[in-house]
Amino acid sequence: MKTTFLGFGVPAVVSDIRGEMAILPACIQFLLTWLTGIALPGQKPLIVRTNLSHLFTAYACIIVGMVVTCLTQTNSLYGFMPIGFLLTVSGTRKLSTVINHFLVHKDFFTGRIMKKYPRRNNMLGEINSSMLFLQGFKQYIDDHIAHHTVKIMASILDPDMAFLWMLGFKAGMRKRVLWAIFFFNIIVPISPLHLLFLWARIKATITDATPLRVLVQSIVISLLLVLAHYTSFWTVFWVWVFPLFYLYHIAAIAQFLSEHFWLTEVESDGKLDLNRSVKDLYNRSLKITVGRACGTRAPQTHNKPFVYKLILWIKWWLIMLVIHLPIRLFVLPGDLVCHDWHHRGQRGDNWANAPYARLAFKDNLKPGETPLIEIWGLHNAISAVFDHLSKLPAIQPVVEINESEMALGM
Repeated sequence: MKTTFLGFGVPAVVSDIRGEMAILPACIQFLLTWLTGIALPGQKPLIVRTNLSHLFTAYACIIVGMVVTCLTQTNSLYGFMPIGFLLTVSGTRKLSTVINHFLVHKDFFTGRIMKKYPRRNNMLGEINSSMLFLQGFKQYIDDHIAHHTVKIMASILDPDMAFLWMLGFKAGMRKRVLWAIFFFNIIVPISPLHLLFLWARIKATITDATPLRVLVQSIVISLLLVLAHYTSFWTVFWVWVFPLFYLYHIAAIAQFLSEHFWLTEVESDGKLDLNRSVKDLYNRSLKITVGRACGTRAPQTHNKPFVYKLILWIKWWLIMLVIHLPIRLFVLPGDLVCHDWHHRGQRGDNWANAPYARLAFKDNLKPGETPLIEIWGLHNAISAVFDHLSKLPAIQPVVEINESEMALGM
């Protein structure tokens, strides 16, 4: 299998990975499209999702995950607790990075509802962020809009990049050092990732204390105290604290790092050259974001013995279900697999059915337009970003980097 590179360290396998899966039964192709985030040419959704359906499934994942964790912990079925953790984190991440994200862009409720109930948008965002003990929704709006500004995106002035810098991910570092920093941050409970994130959440709870936020968080804490009364504080720890803090932080940084090719084309101080035209900076923003497909190549079984084919397909399904399915739920819920398409889209685009909308957009690209590119496997996406950072010259920021609150928007 030949591999080339498409710039910024992006590996491009000369193979139609999603197309190779088309040999599998048609009845499971819609599931493979959801899992991978990539639709087959000409494929239409079996079930057309609505924006509200994503909200309901996010809440459902949280509730089911908490119930599973509670039942397994109280009945000493510890081997099944990871299932509860996975569902809880998936639901909370979806509320934050999908639902609240599109509430920021005012692209969750329809125009008619927004016009009739203008306060509903921010109210839902504030309820979600309060329930998860994240930053206030208004602050998230300010930070995220700054992130989308082409004169700032992925530069040292980007609050997202500033937070990565605080965690130790810097230009010019060796790739193995970047990987070491990553694993240190996610594994060690007192790493900069967990401590900064925890402090930012505590700070946001105090400084962003609107009446609605106080009400929602009081209800959540009261329910947790009731649960502790009828079970134990250890149950509350495993049901809420562990997945909502430690595991949530891990999922956030894994998604965050692979989101863009950070610090691309910046000056020696980490800033972008503002003498460049807005069109040029916009084109840069298109090139620094790729899709992150969850999956791997289907086995090549042509002219292979039956038993060998069977072994290869069993191995492939194990990889898809044991590795890529948890990553899809844990790190890349909702439309996050199609984040490159999001940076091309406009308000009103069909993000609820993102893989199919991305395919339609890709098919309608004109000659000469920046193509949509996906990297298969989250580990490859992170590796490509680290490869990119390691090849950059070291930079010396001249601005004070103090944006730990941005972690809450990840």
